[in-house]
Amino acid sequence: IMFTLGLNRCGLTLQNTDLILNYFLKVLYDKKDFIARLKSFSLAFLLCLMKGKISIEEGWKGGVEIGPNISSPVLIGDHLYQLVSETVMCVHASTGKQTWSKKGLINTGDRRAFAAFIGMGEKLMMLTDMGELILLEADPTAYTEISRTQVCGKNWCHPAFSNGTLVVRDFKKLFCVDLTLP
Repeated sequence: IMFTLGLNRCGLTLQNTDLILNYFLKVLYDKKDFIARLKSFSLAFLLCLMKGKISIEEGWKGGVEIGPNISSPVLIGDHLYQLVSETVMCVHASTGKQTWSKKGLINTGDRRAFAAFIGMGEKLMMLTDMGELILLEADPTAYTEISRTQVCGKNWCHPAFSNGTLVVRDFKKLFCVDLTLP
């Protein structure tokens, strides 16, 4: 909340009802930092430090319909891939405009919806709230699924991925999954 109030002092106008900061997510794109999902909107802004002074300029402001929930978006190229409520979507990072959306991948409901995203070059890995691992093309024009597999149970955890190995935890166990080709 202190940071949000700081935005007011730097010239960005927020309504009192917007001061409830649901989630702050930092994604750097073209020198813009993204603050995501205040109570009723998403905001992209530019944070500058010049001669010891901080300045903030508004980039774009979008409604809650493009603001991610507790899931962190991932930036690949010029697009953010994210979960909003129960909808996986792609948003252009410089404009905030949605380019595609896909429903039906998340099962726990709007208030508890979760998916974790990992960017892998021109691919996107998504772990759903029910433990399905989905590999997608990082295609800003359409949802293009390559494959999927069940790797764990119900979870709200961000996995780690390195050298072909995925480490993920569900509500009961910790798993290490080898994703390299034989």
